[in-house]
Amino acid sequence: RGRARTASRVPGRWSTPLARRGGRSHPPPACCGGSRSPPTVAPPAGRNVIVTDLDGTGADFQAGFGNWLAKNGYQERVWKSLNMDLDGQIPYQEYMRLKTQFESEGGYAELPAYPDWLQLIRDEQSRGTFVLVATARPAEQIHRVGLDTMDWLRNLKLEPDAILFGRDERILELIRMQQKNNKVLLLEDEPVLTIRAAVNGIPVMVRAQTYNEAVAQYGCVRRVKTYPDYADWDWVGDCRESEKDESKGRI
Repeated sequence: RGRARTASRVPGRWSTPLARRGGRSHPPPACCGGSRSPPTVAPPAGRNVIVTDLDGTGADFQAGFGNWLAKNGYQERVWKSLNMDLDGQIPYQEYMRLKTQFESEGGYAELPAYPDWLQLIRDEQSRGTFVLVATARPAEQIHRVGLDTMDWLRNLKLEPDAILFGRDERILELIRMQQKNNKVLLLEDEPVLTIRAAVNGIPVMVRAQTYNEAVAQYGCVRRVKTYPDYADWDWVGDCRESEKDESKGRI
């Protein structure tokens, strides 16, 4: 669900979000470019880490895209699934054409943010939590998507430690950081990514949407209508320890 200009031209690479347009008095998030490997952005061992999705989790994509459709003369539709085409409301080819047009016209810069997500991220950053934004927006295919994403964050006065444009790469980063003794938490809405994280022992707070009801059955998954002001790091730690115990039992 998304696209942008990034610091790198390779899918799933890192980008500097806020240093490109406008001043920052401290070092920007890690960046790589060209054919170089992604830099190490892992926080010091023991530091709390939040990896957060954007669309459907921090940004209300359904409302924003719905408003764009209405402004362009399309009938307003009720979202019953992750993508409009999945429940028969619109043919897949038409859905992709409209979404690409939305992305090309800067739609991501106009999405409303969920206030509870904003509060959680700001409060956690004030406590020193490392924040990695991970989004599957197609930054490689549509150049402006990355810049629109960065502008969106800047307008909200959010400065994540790093941004990752990619899908499954976020799971690999979570596993890697957890192995370095960091407490890690994923904020997500997409069911497959949630389950993939959960079965790898990664705690997930899922924004409740009509399409992710089934994820609540998995261990270390909390499905919530509203995010709390602060993460429950005791729960995150308990999930990590329980996964260690289960792993020993499987040996």
